[in-house]
Amino acid sequence: MLRKTLQNDNLTKINLELGAGCGEFAHKYISNCYITELNETYKTQCQICYVDIFGIDAENLPLEWSDNRFEKIFLCHPYGYGFKNRANSEILLKELTNSVKNKGIIIILTTGTNPYSSPDRVKKRINEIKIENVTLKLDENINLAPEFSQHTFFHSELKQPITAKIFQLTIYVDKC
Repeated sequence: MLRKTLQNDNLTKINLELGAGCGEFAHKYISNCYITELNETYKTQCQICYVDIFGIDAENLPLEWSDNRFEKIFLCHPYGYGFKNRANSEILLKELTNSVKNKGIIIILTTGTNPYSSPDRVKKRINEIKIENVTLKLDENINLAPEFSQHTFFHSELKQPITAKIFQLTIYVDKC
């Protein structure tokens, strides 16, 4: 895959959040993290905007980093992209697994009603999509980690708090 190259890559940032909105989650909970968002309107819509880089998101692939770059990649309530259909799921999973290191982790925080990333939908896609020389293992425990439980997640377009239960899908990536 032909990759764009990020100018001035900060190699101390070993984690990545895609589709961060205002970036509050990553700013608060994820150390050494690039916070990215596709939509530049967040610059003015957020009380405080923590986004490092605009124009990069799971909707705008390929990502602008070299392969095997990140220890963890986070997607918080991906909406409008993700795992709704098999073709898009395969493109996204291949890009995420290329970007995460061997033994890395992909974490998706979502609700059971999100049509793009509900736990059942993600599990289905992981089980049906095979990526050459990569094994994906979805953790059976999908309860939200206690350290994240006090965070208020928002619908990106509605700006309303998400009141549904939040699940944490942890995908372990093993590159053979």
